[in-house]
Amino acid sequence: MTGPGSTVPRQFAFTTRAHVAVDAVTGEPIGLDDVDIRVRWLLDLIAAAGGELVSRLWKLATFDVLAAGLDRQDRRLPAQGHVAAARLGWNPTYPDGFMCRHGSRGW
Repeated sequence: MTGPGSTVPRQFAFTTRAHVAVDAVTGEPIGLDDVDIRVRWLLDLIAAAGGELVSRLWKLATFDVLAAGLDRQDRRLPAQGHVAAARLGWNPTYPDGFMCRHGSRGW
């Protein structure tokens, strides 16, 4: 990242640590051990969905579509990658077993 008028890349780093967490459903406080478990679950979910997308879409045909810049209806793809991916139907699928204790995906 560079600032206005600067060609020198800047690096940013920060550390976060939760000191208060509350369960959105019950309103009960959540201990840091549970926060760690939930964060690990979320990171595992992101890694699984990302891995599935890469294995499904990292093909020559995917890059041909992107290079053409058009969707299936010959409309120009949006400049924002996430919008173009959604229009092309490139949505992640989540593996079985990633259900939370409330019976739905996510916490």
